[in-house]
Amino acid sequence: MNQLYTNQRGKSIIDVIEDEFSGDVKVLLKTILHSHINPADYYANRIYKACKGWGTNDSMLIRSLITMDEVYMEEIKKIYKSKFGMTLADHISDETSGDYRKMLLLLIQN
Repeated sequence: MNQLYTNQRGKSIIDVIEDEFSGDVKVLLKTILHSHINPADYYANRIYKACKGWGTNDSMLIRSLITMDEVYMEEIKKIYKSKFGMTLADHISDETSGDYRKMLLLLIQN
């Protein structure tokens, strides 16, 4: 979709959104586009954002792991390791505990 638009218009959809929109609408459109163009990268970023910093955003983490298509899991793991320097399993293990940790780790297994 983005490549077709770029071929026809000489500018990517992301560049158009960047130039033509601002605020929440811009964030929304870029998020939607990112999730369609590269779903594995989108979910890797969401999971990282849910786990980084002070405390874990459990709601975001659970939504990300439950709503993504499992066919992307291997690619997500590769992206996670290369972008964030740790495995997805290690990050989830560091940020969670108990049965909750076990359940999340089971979700990312193949």
